[in-house]
Amino acid sequence: MEAIKKWLFWPEPSTNEDANNGDNLTSSQNKENNIDKAFVNIYTIPKNQIINNDLLKPFFDETYYEIGFNYGLNDISKDGYINGQKDLVLNFQNRLGSILQEKDELVDQINMYQEIIDDTNPGIQKLLVKYLNQLNKDVEEIKRQINLSEHHEGLIKSSLNKFQIGFRNGQKKSIELGLFINKKNNLSENNSEQGEEDE
Repeated sequence: MEAIKKWLFWPEPSTNEDANNGDNLTSSQNKENNIDKAFVNIYTIPKNQIINNDLLKPFFDETYYEIGFNYGLNDISKDGYINGQKDLVLNFQNRLGSILQEKDELVDQINMYQEIIDDTNPGIQKLLVKYLNQLNKDVEEIKRQINLSEHHEGLIKSSLNKFQIGFRNGQKKSIELGLFINKKNNLSENNSEQGEEDE
């Protein structure tokens, strides 16, 4: 928000030309453009690119097949599967909640700027309205994704599908290992009994 604050309350010193010409329209437009660029680059979530947010990107960078495999390997039960899913959803929702809090704080800040500026600068007010509309769209999308994640839908669906495939393969491997170890133990017992009989 420092970029916006700078342009709103600490404008650059006017040049002699600006002073001679009074309100320089080009200079004012340039400042508005700079604020616009600063906001768009820092605060908005481009359409269909919410996954690139710094808080969400690490979540989507995880290898959920491997995570699911490890869950299934260590706990083949239905509870193990459900608990693993819950962990993923909770992690996702917590990250979205943090993004939502940032957006809400920014909305409050822009509302404050609107009130302070009032009608002294229609151009800046227009930009602030634009930012507010974008932020409100972001907030609605984040809330929508939180709600969808409760039903294992939305952006989290692909991660949960990979987790499920990994879990099932982990279950399979766990059972294979269990049967192998059991078979090995039985063979050892049989060999031991056979040795005793030979004596």
